[in-house]
Amino acid sequence: MAEMIKDALTSSGSSSGRLSLPPDLAVIAARELNETPQVRRQALVEFRRALNEEEAHDEEDPTPDDDSILLRFLRCKKFDVSRSLSVYNGYKAFRKNNKELFNDLTPSRVSHIWDNGLLGALESRDKHGRAVMVSFPGTWDPETQPLEDVLRAMILQLEHLIEDTMTQVTGIVLIADFKDFSLYQAKCIRPWFFQGMSALVQNAFPARFKGVYILHQPWYISLIMAVVSRLLTEKMNSRIHMLGDDLNELSNDFNLDTLPEEFGGHGEPYNGHHWTDVMTSKENEGIAPNDEKDNKDSPSRIECTAPRPNKLRLETEI
Repeated sequence: MAEMIKDALTSSGSSSGRLSLPPDLAVIAARELNETPQVRRQALVEFRRALNEEEAHDEEDPTPDDDSILLRFLRCKKFDVSRSLSVYNGYKAFRKNNKELFNDLTPSRVSHIWDNGLLGALESRDKHGRAVMVSFPGTWDPETQPLEDVLRAMILQLEHLIEDTMTQVTGIVLIADFKDFSLYQAKCIRPWFFQGMSALVQNAFPARFKGVYILHQPWYISLIMAVVSRLLTEKMNSRIHMLGDDLNELSNDFNLDTLPEEFGGHGEPYNGHHWTDVMTSKENEGIAPNDEKDNKDSPSRIECTAPRPNKLRLETEI
């Protein structure tokens, strides 16, 4: 390990060009991902070769030319080419099988999900350098914020967060504050939504999901999580922390000076409008793949008692 870190430091600013990492991040990448310039170069060659072989059978979906895109998949699986290929194929399949989610997918279309804090992210990172997503499910209005739009907003903000090289290396965590989340709201969540979320974070997105911190959960959330746990791997389940009203554990991983006061920190209250501004500023950057304009069939709302209207296929196999 010492030799690997030395290699990362001595080479991080040289021949790797724009794919190189700053020295401090190179040390973390070497320690956590086994990433050095040599490993990176060799893995990219092998990964691109494997993708090109698959592309010969799928001419409609060519391999990205940009190595920085491929690095997202390699980093999330610690440069194991076979496992990275599995995530890449899951990423493609999720989009191919669920085009309804991606039709006319722009930040402005789902800004209502971010405005009131149903989903969002902090400006500051945690003590480990990880990006911090937040959610306040108690603000959810099932009548005006359909679950499809929640999933769309999640996809968009994950795409935004993973553009940052530091996030690719250190990963992402989520703080979900269930204060004021009602039994009525719980009844409005459909099984397909849990299936879609679990597929996205485990098999269909190139990010390192390092932890989920659940706060102020009512008793029925514990029941729901018991069901959700069956969809998750043992490793992912081990990263879920059910804290209830005792927020002291957050101080182990988060800086209290910047943590919002809703989470027991000393920072300013969370402002969903700021995150909306961050996301809508990317309106014309093509953040969402498979964007198809003029889609006439996308639903604008969903009743809480209605079945899944789009028949979304949330599996990650083509």
